[in-house]
Amino acid sequence: NEQSHALFTAADFLNDNSYSDHALLEVDNFYTWLLNNGFLSSFRAKKTGSVISVYDQQPFEQIAYGIRPMVSAAIDAYIHTGEDKYADMAGRIASWLLGNNRASAVMYSVSTGICFDAIAPGNAVNRNSGAESTIEALLTMQAITDLPVVKAALLKYKK
Repeated sequence: NEQSHALFTAADFLNDNSYSDHALLEVDNFYTWLLNNGFLSSFRAKKTGSVISVYDQQPFEQIAYGIRPMVSAAIDAYIHTGEDKYADMAGRIASWLLGNNRASAVMYSVSTGICFDAIAPGNAVNRNSGAESTIEALLTMQAITDLPVVKAALLKYKK
């Protein structure tokens, strides 16, 4: 899901902060909610009057290549605002790859560069390491390495 990153890019290209404002809405609200709720795979929401409720929460399957777009958008938010909370968020999201996940499983190998594909029901790790997962993990780690404040956050949250 590249929508927030695309909105930040559009804000820069068009010199129109309304795009980054919309991206920040997702980063501030949805990403925070995902972090606080264990990276749910899916859920449903309904609105009754003015009350929004979440139901049918499905924790699995959590796929590794879903992490990089969120890390990229959180880094974009940090760059656009200068607020450290976004660097911290990027590191916390990326720490999913290093064991800060429901299965407490290290999904990305620093020594080999491979990344397992997913966490399945029962906290079972899908140990396939397809190109998508591995490339996305490598791109995530590359982005983090470029920003010491994000790397520090990653190390703070890794298990």
